[in-house]
Amino acid sequence: LAKVERKQGLENIESVKAEDIINDVINSPARKGLLASQSISLDCTIEASTPIKVERILAEQAFSNILDNAIKFSPNTSTIQIDVIEQNKWLTIKVIDSGPGIPDYAKKKIFNRFYSAPHPETGKRGNGLGLRFAKKIMTLHGGSIAVNNRAMNNGAEAVLRFPK
Repeated sequence: LAKVERKQGLENIESVKAEDIINDVINSPARKGLLASQSISLDCTIEASTPIKVERILAEQAFSNILDNAIKFSPNTSTIQIDVIEQNKWLTIKVIDSGPGIPDYAKKKIFNRFYSAPHPETGKRGNGLGLRFAKKIMTLHGGSIAVNNRAMNNGAEAVLRFPK
C-alpha cells in the first residue's frame, strides 16, 4: 500500500478487456478454493467489451479487493453478482453481495487506512487496507470506487469505474 500511495501515475499501461481482468481474478486457485469452501457461486453479466487502458496488475488488485470483501461477508451458499457495463465514458464493474451490508457507524470510515468492520458472525476484522488500496488504484486510473448498501435487499454493492 505504501508503495502504491507514493505513486504519482501509472507505469505499465495496457489495453485490457474487463472480462480478462475478472477471469484472471476469479480463476486464481486460492479464490476458487475460497468460493468452494463457502459454496458461493458467481453470476457474471458482461455487457461491455471495450478495452480499458490500465496498469493490469493494479486493476486486478482493485477488483480482487472488492470481490474478496464480498466473499468474506456473503453467507454460505449465496451468489455474488458481477456486472460489467458501459455508461457514457465509463466502464463500470459492480460486485453485489447478499451479506449484512455496511453498518451505519462504518460507512464513513471504510476507506480509511487500517479501518475494518468486524465480521458480523465471527467478530474478526481484516487488516483495513483493501478498500484503501483499491481507492488509490482507482484514483491513479482516473476512475472511482464506491461501496454502498443495497437499497431494497440485504448486502452491499461495490462499484469500480474506469474511464474508457
